[in-house]
Amino acid sequence: VALALLSQAEAPDAAAEGTWALHVLSSKGGSAVAKRMAATPEVMDALEARALGPLELEDGDIALANKVAQMTFEDLTKLNQQAAAEDGPGADGGAAAEDAAA
Repeated sequence: VALALLSQAEAPDAAAEGTWALHVLSSKGGSAVAKRMAATPEVMDALEARALGPLELEDGDIALANKVAQMTFEDLTKLNQQAAAEDGPGADGGAAAEDAAA
């Protein structure tokens, strides 16, 4: 959660570093860490906010951090969908399982 807060910092360099740290943790920390991150609303909200940021910026570091956030958010969203599919159809009538299979 601390890294998610850092990724939303007002200081652009701090925000970029927080975003990169979330990406590294999710991609190198193993599947258990990634699944836990995917299930943490604060992490997903922070990544989504960065992912929706502009990719065409004068500051290349921030633009790249936004792109990394987008990729990480997509990866963790897929993990959530897979977890939902493994738990069986829920209130969504199996839509998460269909999305995970796509």
